[in-house]
Amino acid sequence: GSRYSASMAISGEQLVVFGGSGLGATPGKTGSLNDVWTFDPSSASWKWIAGSSAVNQAGQYTLSNGKCPTWPGGRQRATLAVLSDGSLVLSGGVNGKNESFNDVWVLPTTMPRCWSWISGSSSTNQPGLYANQGDLTAHPGARALAASAVGNGDGLLWFGGYGIGYDSSQRGMGDRRTEAHYFAVTVLQFLQSRKFLQSRKSKRLSKRRWLPSIRWA
Repeated sequence: GSRYSASMAISGEQLVVFGGSGLGATPGKTGSLNDVWTFDPSSASWKWIAGSSAVNQAGQYTLSNGKCPTWPGGRQRATLAVLSDGSLVLSGGVNGKNESFNDVWVLPTTMPRCWSWISGSSSTNQPGLYANQGDLTAHPGARALAASAVGNGDGLLWFGGYGIGYDSSQRGMGDRRTEAHYFAVTVLQFLQSRKFLQSRKSKRLSKRRWLPSIRWA
């Protein structure tokens, strides 16, 4: 249905759309969505491949007896990326209650196409844990609107966004993030969470080193 703040990515020749805020299958009922659609420009057609047709679905983090045992809850402004094998990786976002996520999910290309929860918390508004490079305890705080890219070896890089850093009480319009996080899909761990200074302007560290200003994508 009609929506805004959905997450999008390109997989081969197709457009992939996840969630957003808008209409599901019930006319006039709006909320956060967790459905996944692909659009094929060669046939100008949409295909529903995963998720619910209803709005405001809660996430299922423990195994259930349904066709798909786990799934992410409805959300908007999440980060969506495509791995080299075509699998989708979903992270973060915010629900209709303005609660942010830091969970990470993978949707494979094999049937049945069911989400697997691989990292992050099942609770919302979780703070991040910042550590040195290579420390496997590091993880980002809950956020939406982060910028992302897929690196060599299917590593995922998140930068910035809007949400929570190391203190869960510090969330508001001024809490735009400036840190970077690297997630290694092969070991299902964040290998680096680098916290920068927060400022509304760029900060110079030395004559040749600068920090980017706070922002969201």
